[in-house]
Amino acid sequence: EEDGQAGASVGNGEAETDNRRYVLNFGSIWEYGTGMTSKTILALIPVGYPWEVFAWLPFGGWNECPDTLDLMSAGKYWYEQYGAIPAAVSHDELEFVLPRPLTEEEAEKAAREQYLFCPDIVDQNGDGTIGYLQDILEHSIGWYFWWD
Repeated sequence: EEDGQAGASVGNGEAETDNRRYVLNFGSIWEYGTGMTSKTILALIPVGYPWEVFAWLPFGGWNECPDTLDLMSAGKYWYEQYGAIPAAVSHDELEFVLPRPLTEEEAEKAAREQYLFCPDIVDQNGDGTIGYLQDILEHSIGWYFWWD
């Protein structure tokens, strides 16, 4: 976009904010084997606040995945702190979108919070450090969680 509007879509899983590009990939709806999106249901769920969507969706409460009340609590907190909105849910994945990437200070705090919420995103990804996750949070407008 020539006008550089925040949040303008630029394709290829990127969004442009303040003339910088940030990653937004919905891994939960992507079939890596076929290179295509999975069958996906788009739903408009009648909630007053984004975190209330968890009261409508049968997700969580298995393995280390938080239950409905914990999902709602985390969703409310992250919405109030960072503007994070739940955006995609699969059978074992949850994704949020944000209006902007986090600052270095915010990303450091959020990386610790996210590790407590979903240890697999650190323990089974990248170099296995919270610093790796922090770097992702500083360059992305999407948050990804998954539980086996």
